[in-house]
Amino acid sequence: DLMGLHDIETMNALAAALKEINPYITVYGEPWQGGTSPLLESKSAVQKNIEKYNGYGAFNDQMRDALIKGGLNSASAKGWITNDSSATATSDLNKLKAGMLGHTKTDSLECEDPNKTVNYVTCHDNYTLYDRIKAAGITDETTVKKMAMLANSVVFTSGGTTFMLAGEEFMRTKGGDSNSYDSGYKVNELDYSLKVKNIDMFNNYKKLIDLKQKLDFLQNKGLYNVVVSENYIKCNGTDSEGKEYIIIHKNGYNPTAVTENLKDYVLDLDTLEPNKVLNETTSIKPYETLIAHLA
Repeated sequence: DLMGLHDIETMNALAAALKEINPYITVYGEPWQGGTSPLLESKSAVQKNIEKYNGYGAFNDQMRDALIKGGLNSASAKGWITNDSSATATSDLNKLKAGMLGHTKTDSLECEDPNKTVNYVTCHDNYTLYDRIKAAGITDETTVKKMAMLANSVVFTSGGTTFMLAGEEFMRTKGGDSNSYDSGYKVNELDYSLKVKNIDMFNNYKKLIDLKQKLDFLQNKGLYNVVVSENYIKCNGTDSEGKEYIIIHKNGYNPTAVTENLKDYVLDLDTLEPNKVLNETTSIKPYETLIAHLA
């Protein structure tokens, strides 16, 4: 929490000591200070010093903001996922592409080490993903669900470490509470009736988690090739056995579907059409994620 209040030397020593106890321990933090600090910025474990981290990583709020404009942005602000009326800024497209590769890119640096990047869209006491999308002015429940699924589909198919908020897999809501650290159980509880209602989304998350664990190019090596545009993301990667994969994400900025020749591919996941038939003119519609591999 607020890792920027710690100095880099202490954080490096902390990570090293923990890994002596258990080499598989994962250490990560918030690379900011939440206000002023007497600690010199050059010695602080803030985001701009991420290259000096040793054995730990940090939340990639740059990719998060490019996707949904969370954090300190106004509730009405929209990102690549939530904006269906205007083009995404070039700087956000660059940060999104970097995040897909497992990099952390700000306006002044790009850390290319996926082991230091924690990609996510929502966490702990801030808006849930459902509430954040609703706050941005999207009222149609079907569209909110599609946007929410797309947001974490992008996160789970990016390099680096994936982080998700409990309950995102079934549209968790805190009733619009944007800072629920002291809001009590009624706001912060997990309502499992939502899992029953959104079991299709839950099953998509299971498949995404399985692919994230199985495909090494989605872990700490980054994707081999990524194209990010205003209305779709296309990724190509090869697994450890030489099998070629294609990943396509389509947002709602341009309602026209993306067409791809997938005649020789086998479907691994389609978030909108689980039984989609792949052919020479496979269509990927707005808010759809498709993952397939060459037969």
